[in-house]
Amino acid sequence: MRPHRVVSGTWRKARRGGPRRRDRSRRKLRLPWPQAGHVDSPRYSSGRQVGAKQATPVQITSTGLLVSGALVGEAGTVVQPGSAGASRARTGPAEERPRQAPAATKAGPVGIPVAPGSVRLHVQRTLWLFLPRRARDSGELDLPHDPTATAGHLVQSAGIPLTEVGDLVAAGAPVSPLSRLRERDVLEVGVISRPQPLDGPARFLLDVHLGALARRLRLLGIDSAYSNEAGDDHLVEQAGREDRVLLSQDRGLLMRRALRRAAFVRGQDPDDQLADVIERFQPPLQPWSLCPACGGALAPVAKAQVADQLEPGTLRTQQQFSHCRSCGQVYWHGAHDARLQQLVRRYT
Repeated sequence: MRPHRVVSGTWRKARRGGPRRRDRSRRKLRLPWPQAGHVDSPRYSSGRQVGAKQATPVQITSTGLLVSGALVGEAGTVVQPGSAGASRARTGPAEERPRQAPAATKAGPVGIPVAPGSVRLHVQRTLWLFLPRRARDSGELDLPHDPTATAGHLVQSAGIPLTEVGDLVAAGAPVSPLSRLRERDVLEVGVISRPQPLDGPARFLLDVHLGALARRLRLLGIDSAYSNEAGDDHLVEQAGREDRVLLSQDRGLLMRRALRRAAFVRGQDPDDQLADVIERFQPPLQPWSLCPACGGALAPVAKAQVADQLEPGTLRTQQQFSHCRSCGQVYWHGAHDARLQQLVRRYT
């Protein structure tokens, strides 16, 4: 039997019981747009070019193809040099020509012009966490210009409490939070410097979400008031009445006008929050002087006076005790003493 030879196409599977038949239909190949070099024939067999003519040199230009020295237009026709079509082929469509951008009349810190009817806030990096998400990558935010709005109002409308803001600069000159900006002004918003003066007694008030921080502050001897049932209005009233620094992570609460002293607490872990407060205010420390539970003063107490409040094992192993004069809680150096001593040594 004479062997079969594939001339073109592929073999198709024959029906059951019948011989295999050859599909002589040619498969069409999709050719990409010619690249710089030569246009090759699409017909190949075993890696060799079959029946192809000599390759035609092709040069790619920015607007068309230059084949053998002739300029080819968009429709594929050869355009005679010097004709109007050749001029259009070289220059390309009018809408593809680069347009020169108009010169900016007034630009912001990064060279982007401030739109008419707007003002721009350029915020220091440490304050970016307060900005809307769209502005956290650049620290810049454009706001509508309101001739009656003060600089402080614009800063708080961007989500930044004034308790965290330091210097404000507009047009190269320092301004106060009560100043008003002109249209297309750029307001530089700085962060408050550290350590920050307390401007009053070293007494703090913490909102309902900072109970763990309150116990750590009391452990270091810092006067810290805390209640897990206090509402926002009560906190504002108590902070003013007792002249305390309100510590919170609620930006809306920190924007209350009635607050004279307040601060945003950074961090989620209580130890990180403690480090932030100590670094910012640097209050005087008196470790082991306050009750971690209520903040009352601690005083030494005889073992016999508190024996009825202690477990038998504690009575056998411990000799020195203290108790709170406000709530009566008894304290001694027990199993957690090493961890607490390490925390105290970190700041003393």
